Amino acid sequence: MTMDSNNFNWVEFYHFANSLDGWCTVPKEVIYRVAVSRYYYAAYKCLMKYAMKRCQYVPKKNSEDHGDLTYHLSSYGDRDPERLNASDRLRRLREYRKQCDYEDDVQNIDAVFEASKKNSEKILKFTGDVN
Repeated sequence: MTMDSNNFNWVEFYHFANSLDGWCTVPKEVIYRVAVSRYYYAAYKCLMKYAMKRCQYVPKKNSEDHGDLTYHLSSYGDRDPERLNASDRLRRLREYRKQCDYEDDVQNIDAVFEASKKNSEKILKFTGDVN
């Protein structure tokens, strides 16, 4: 098996994050922080593929893509409400991910985890990657 990122199914991060809260013996905060990060990346990569196919988005393949993607989706064409909603959800997911990856103290981690799960799922439904 080759490690070709073009063939990686990014929605697997979503499924992985969903599976963490049942079999790990590490503290719940660790599980939640990892899951929030994976929810973000699943949504980000699937939404990026969507934007490349349907919204003429061309990533720069650098860290600016995270903000550029949400900007592009919110300003592209007819400003479709569902696409705008997905863009806003991704922006919120990114903020949650940054909190979980960089902050020593994340307030209401349970709520951050639940919101991340919900936002990721809604984005993946929008892109057609999950039912």
